Amino acid sequence: MLAAGFYYKTFMWPARFWKRLYEPVIRRGAGLGRASLQPDPDLYEKAYAHCDVLIIGSGPAGLMAAFAAARGGARVILAEEDFRFGGRLLAERFSIDGMPAAEWVERARAELASFDSVRLMPRTTVYGVYDQGTYGAVERVNDHLAVPQEFQPRQRSWHIVAKRVVLASGAIERTMAFASGELAYEIAVPARYGDALMRALIEAGEEYGIVPYGTEALNVLRIEKGHVAGPEFNGQTTARDLGLGGMMARDKDYIGRVMAERPALQGVERPILVGVMPLRPSRILSAGSHFLGQGSGYVAANDEGHLTSVAWSPELGHDIGLGFLKRGTDRLGERIRAVDLLRGQDVECVVRAPVFVDPKGERARA
Repeated sequence: MLAAGFYYKTFMWPARFWKRLYEPVIRRGAGLGRASLQPDPDLYEKAYAHCDVLIIGSGPAGLMAAFAAARGGARVILAEEDFRFGGRLLAERFSIDGMPAAEWVERARAELASFDSVRLMPRTTVYGVYDQGTYGAVERVNDHLAVPQEFQPRQRSWHIVAKRVVLASGAIERTMAFASGELAYEIAVPARYGDALMRALIEAGEEYGIVPYGTEALNVLRIEKGHVAGPEFNGQTTARDLGLGGMMARDKDYIGRVMAERPALQGVERPILVGVMPLRPSRILSAGSHFLGQGSGYVAANDEGHLTSVAWSPELGHDIGLGFLKRGTDRLGERIRAVDLLRGQDVECVVRAPVFVDPKGERARA
């Protein structure tokens, strides 16, 4: 088992190892060999079906949706990729209507099968949605049999046309915990355990002063650490603009390389990510403000960049912000103005590196 995030770091360096070592080993470990050059001896079919409601997944949500549609007189197709209907209910120990969950599932399947308007399709994976309510599915007719049935295909490709669809495929739940940023961890558990887990964590960490935080606090933390997010990205942002030019491979191809090599995206006047903070701690910054030089007038020709993200930092006791400034990395320590004419703000700021708190990561490694 690999820890979450392990592969992001381990297989990146040295770059030449990827094709020579990492990729071949991973492919062998995943069972990815070479495709056979022999003719396929099996038979395959194409089929078409129409329904009012296509339900993908036969867990509790899928079964109840099928009941509601069938009892309302709709033509229903219930597609389940497994060989048994029921999904998560097959592994649960609780009771439904006074009977074990697995037994309830079998009764539900039998009742649905009794409707002339319901087609049950086990071993069927819906893999795509297309125009005019068309869905692609593959039914594994004989894959599970050691000796295939005579004159039967191995698989059947379905084109299903549905007026409505219910996606009830669920998710594979796994419990995992891994480090996330500075002095924080992320824990994923099945939803039904979420409340109990939160209460247990708060109780266990009470003596250490642990507290939960929401998305607004998360935004403050990421600005304090100079982590870029949605406000810092647009169709023109490159890794160099974010100060990540060292991660751009020089000896191999990667997604976006052609665009990143365009002369206009490599100019010395390109806006580069910087951090800014007000010269006077009491001043308030506004996201969207434009950067102007000292003494520059309010005209577009003097625009030198803009402020993308702003937060009040409890660590520093004043507003901080991230933004893009022309020749930003060459201007650290310089004074500029963050101007927002709509709000009537003209705030004198100091340009600094984007990481405001613990720039060397000493706290995270303590």
